[in-house]
This record gives sequence, C-alpha cells and structure tokens, in this order.
Amino acid sequence: MPSKDFLRIMKILDDSYKVTSIQVTLSEPPKIVIDFSKDSLTKTISSTEEKAFWLAVSMKSAVNEKGDSCFGIYRNREEFDKTIRYLADPQRIEIPAAEKRLQEASLKIDYVPAELISTFLDSKNKYNKKFSKLKENYYEIYVLSIIHLQEINNAYEDYRKKSTSTPIYDLTSELFRIYQSDDIPLRRSRKYLYYCGFDISFLVSQIKPSLDNLLHQRDMLAKAGGMPAEIGLHYILEEYLSFSEPITRFLNPIRAAVELSEGVQNPERKYDIVKNWEIIRKHPKYGEIVKDFDPRIRHAKAHGNIVINKDTHKLEIYADKNGKAVKVTEYTWDEFRTMYHRLCLMLPALVMLMYMQNLVMTELVILSSEYKIMIAGIDNLKRLV
Repeated sequence: MPSKDFLRIMKILDDSYKVTSIQVTLSEPPKIVIDFSKDSLTKTISSTEEKAFWLAVSMKSAVNEKGDSCFGIYRNREEFDKTIRYLADPQRIEIPAAEKRLQEASLKIDYVPAELISTFLDSKNKYNKKFSKLKENYYEIYVLSIIHLQEINNAYEDYRKKSTSTPIYDLTSELFRIYQSDDIPLRRSRKYLYYCGFDISFLVSQIKPSLDNLLHQRDMLAKAGGMPAEIGLHYILEEYLSFSEPITRFLNPIRAAVELSEGVQNPERKYDIVKNWEIIRKHPKYGEIVKDFDPRIRHAKAHGNIVINKDTHKLEIYADKNGKAVKVTEYTWDEFRTMYHRLCLMLPALVMLMYMQNLVMTELVILSSEYKIMIAGIDNLKRLV
C-alpha cells in the first residue's frame, strides 16, 4: 500500500512539477528532502517514510528532450549504473574492442547511425527499445564517426590545395560558429540539426550521378561542332538547375545562422527557398555566400516560366500572379554566364562544409554526457521527473 508521502510526491509530479534537488540523509530513520518547481512555484517534501525514501533514491540524473539535466525513475537501477560505467570506459578498453569487431566483421552495422541518432533526438519516446542499438553499438558508432571524419579531413586538405572556392567555404564556416555558442554540446548539435533537416550523405550520393550525366552531355555537345547561342544556353541552364538543387537545401541552416548572428533568439525552423535566399543576400557580410545565385531561376524553369530572348540577349524570369505571367527579373547572357561560373564554386564549397559540419555535430552528440545519460535510459527509464 503506497504511503501518504509517496502519494504526495506522485501527485506533485503528476501536476507537472519538476524535481530540482534531492537530499538523502542516512540517519535513523533515513530521511529524504525533495524540492520541486513549476514556473515560479516551488514545493518541498520532507519524509522519513520507507516508500517515499526508496522512491527518492530510485531517482537518478537524466536528460530531457531539450538536453537539460533533470531526474528520472528507472526500472532497473543496477542496469543503469552498469551502462553508465560501460559508457565512461575508465579502463579505455571499449574503443579498441569495437575497432576489432568492425575489422573482423563480427558485428554488422545494418543501419545509418546518424539517421538513427537524429530520429532518437527528435523522438518524444526516446527510451523506447527500438533505439537499443544506439546503446549496444555505442563504441562502434563512435569509431565509424572517427573514420568518416578522417576521410572528410583528407578530402578537405585536397580541396584546399586545388579549389578556388575556399572564400565561400571560409565565410560560411565562420557564420556556422554561431551554432557552437551554447555551453552544452548536445544543445549545440540539436540547434544545428533542427535547421538542417536533410540527409547530407544521401544528398552527396545523388550529386555524383548528376555530374556524370552532365559530363556526358558536354561530351555530346563538343562533338556537335557548335550551335546558336540561344540553343547552347538551354544546356547551360540545365546544368545551372542541376547544381542549384543541392544548394537550395543548404539555404535553410545558412539563413537560420544569419538570423541567430543578428540576435534573433528562435528563428523559424523553415522558410521556403526564396525567402531563405532573400534573408541571406540582404546581410552586408554573409550575403556574399549567395552572390550571383538566384533560386528563382530553378523555380521558374520547373514551371515553364523562363524565356531565352535571342533579340535582347537576355534570360527573362517570370512568375504566375493571378493567372498572368509577370516578369520578376532578367539577366543578360553575360550576367548569367558569371552566375553559372559562381555556382560552380558554390557547390563544392557548400557540399564540403555541410558534410564536415554534419559529421562534427554528430560526433559532438556522441561524446556529450547528456547523450550518454539519454541512451543509458533506453528500455529502462520509466519517466522523467
């Protein structure tokens, strides 16, 4: 039968109060003092009842959906303590063991760790058994993240030596430091991933086939022996649209970073492509990132609203307004050629940066104490309090 103070504690928790501190005194009889808060309200329960005492000592450190510290009640306290010791790895034996398992293929990772981590962090039911692999394969996932970071670092060094697009990379990298401003690593990563909202690995995997197709098209055009400018421009336009597609996906986290740099506390999670672009290009410094880029071209082409005017030598962009085609902007053929060359610099710079950023942010999550406490509660935590 639950005791009086036990029921009082549970009633306070059911009223959405949070535990702020727990004091345990091993006197005779043992005594507990629990402090609660909700908004500006506070309550305190002091008790020597046995069931209230064991309820208090069953509460352990946990992390809520925002990455903030709190308390949780676990089904199996010994299992939780065992998992925490495993994740702490004081003897430093787990990483070499995980490396060996991966090398010998005795353990197969048949899922995408970054995707599962992202789903886990966004889930309202983080402690569901379906996320158990994040706990069981913690060190394998960590080793794989190190390998991927080493690979992208090697690619980055090669990129720095060969590319002329590094100013775009450097400027965007400087802007993205705004995502590092929080003291808690998990919250830093969650803020960035909140605005990112796409699978960079999948996106990168789709770019290479597109580039292969473009190279094949260029080879055919070279063998054609020339053509009128207005016809050739159609092919250049197709390339521009192919390069634009991944870049439009990158605009949202760039826009959010611009707004954060301007002091906006909680930018909107997502805007449409054109609004993202408009916010970025208006910034006196970071507008340089999208210089000579116009996503309206991509949108207009998709809706048949582009005219290549051979009389004026201009590319005219239209939009549908109230059932009529209205010109929104135009570019001379020379201006569009400049835009195309600029886009060829933007694509590798932003792909490299976004890929690096995602890997770093994922590793920050994996190494954070908050994340380790979260996964320690998988299939064990009964409730946050």
